[in-house]
Amino acid sequence: MPPQPLSQPSLLTPPATVSPQTALHLSQRAPLLLSKSPTSSLPWPLSLLFNTETPDTWTIHENALYASLRTGDDATARQLLSRLTARFGEENPRVLTLRGIYEETVAKNNAELEAVLKNYDKFLKDDPTLFPIRKRRAVVLKALGRTQDAVAALVELVDQSPADAEAWAELGDLYKELGSFSQAIYCWEEVLLFAPNSWAVCSQGCAIWREDNC
Repeated sequence: MPPQPLSQPSLLTPPATVSPQTALHLSQRAPLLLSKSPTSSLPWPLSLLFNTETPDTWTIHENALYASLRTGDDATARQLLSRLTARFGEENPRVLTLRGIYEETVAKNNAELEAVLKNYDKFLKDDPTLFPIRKRRAVVLKALGRTQDAVAALVELVDQSPADAEAWAELGDLYKELGSFSQAIYCWEEVLLFAPNSWAVCSQGCAIWREDNC
């Protein structure tokens, strides 16, 4: 039986979980994605005949955006963001988050990051339940060197959303940076409670525990 060909990287795979080389390959496919519109501008019901949307269409666009940002192709990322905005609207929570990630990535200095932070504060004043925005706000605070503020933001977040493994993991990393190893381990234990297969976090926590108890 001949060997099976290796499967090609898929834009259904989040770029953060793939190698830099694979992320580059995925970002290079973005212009082809943009060359075709999955939606039709024809009036209904003719639009139904030419609409090529599938359940995966916008996941692919989102992952292509992430891959483009990861590889420094800001222009393509902006086009993908514009298409997602046109499809779902500027006030869609997911679009707000993606726009924030784009603005964080292209920010050239702390002043521009502060502007992103100000936008996040405005969004949260209007709707405190935007948990993805609250997480991005903590990321920006960390990037600005305001680690204690980032910790406070994440503590408040996990108090209100205790099953958020991603927030617990980030909080654990921040406590580690501050040298608060017992708090970091507690956070990573919470990660494993809600995401039992997070072995990388478990290994990191065990290493910290051994260092702290030698």
